[in-house]
Amino acid sequence: MYKNKENNIFMFVIIDGINNLAKKNTVMKRAIILFLSVLAISISPIKAQFFGKDIEDANKIKSSILGVVAYEPGERILKQFRKDPERLKQYKEEVLQMNQMIKEAMEKEWSFSGKLEFLTQEQADKIIDEKNEDYCLLQVQKVKNYKMNDFYSPNPNFGFNSAADFAYHMQMVGKNNALLIKWGGKPKIEIVRTPFPKIGVSKGGILFMVNNLQNQLVDLTEGGINKISKLKKDVKSRTSKLRDKTLLIPKSLMSKGLSKQIEKEKLNKYYPNKYKVVDEKELDEIILEKNKDYAYFSILSAFAEMKGKELYNYFIVDAEDSRFLFMTGSAVAGANGQIHHGQLMMAERDAKKSQL
Repeated sequence: MYKNKENNIFMFVIIDGINNLAKKNTVMKRAIILFLSVLAISISPIKAQFFGKDIEDANKIKSSILGVVAYEPGERILKQFRKDPERLKQYKEEVLQMNQMIKEAMEKEWSFSGKLEFLTQEQADKIIDEKNEDYCLLQVQKVKNYKMNDFYSPNPNFGFNSAADFAYHMQMVGKNNALLIKWGGKPKIEIVRTPFPKIGVSKGGILFMVNNLQNQLVDLTEGGINKISKLKKDVKSRTSKLRDKTLLIPKSLMSKGLSKQIEKEKLNKYYPNKYKVVDEKELDEIILEKNKDYAYFSILSAFAEMKGKELYNYFIVDAEDSRFLFMTGSAVAGANGQIHHGQLMMAERDAKKSQL
């Protein structure tokens, strides 16, 4: 599988409202080899994803045919590999593999709406061109990132300190990818979307993505969850479940600080509940089993960047139903894009509060 290197960087991150200078260590992450080398993981503010906004749009999915579109690389992407036939062959095989994972997950998990059709890109393009209102489309698609400049500047005369500053400093830059759903009648408007997990593409990861889209739609139409404050409240109402589950910590996403705490057997000072360090194969098996006795730590890109580098959101996910048991946009100094025991301490704090 493909190992993707990330450069060392310095960036500002926020922990409970306090800015910290974070030096990002090199992290090796699993991904489908060439597919993710051209389909970069998406990033944005946490409030820009993980919940739907418009009930009317969500209900269009219920009443429409949901077309599941097979991803097909464009000519520009294929040109990158023409001088290397073996890599081109490998890339095409991995695209087919990902498309098959999405198809299987949709057939097994999807229940929000009725009829599914599996479409080629040509068929999807026809629906988009005609603005066919009988269809919604689920597809892997490029999403522009937000560039965050001068975030929370300490100087009151500069930076991101007001609504006007927000509008001025948030720029659309770059392009990344997500699994999203849109209505054929207005194909430029996304209804819901979810990014690829940082750990990489796998059957378990795709199952999570499909269920996360479905959870967003159910939460919106049945629970009225259409903004970040409602989502956070909903997540915190379930955090106490961590008491009864074993938390799976992917070894490839662990920070040096967390690794040291585990090696010294001191993690219980921060997180007293059961946990287990796992490789990606074991993690995937448990996700696919939908085992109610487990939860797992996941890092998802946030569709935003600062200083040219990615920002992430951090989640603990219930393996049984893919629902969040903990969420934060806070990274820890020296561990941006990695799991840190400081985040586990936050999860334990939320678990205590949810029991009150």
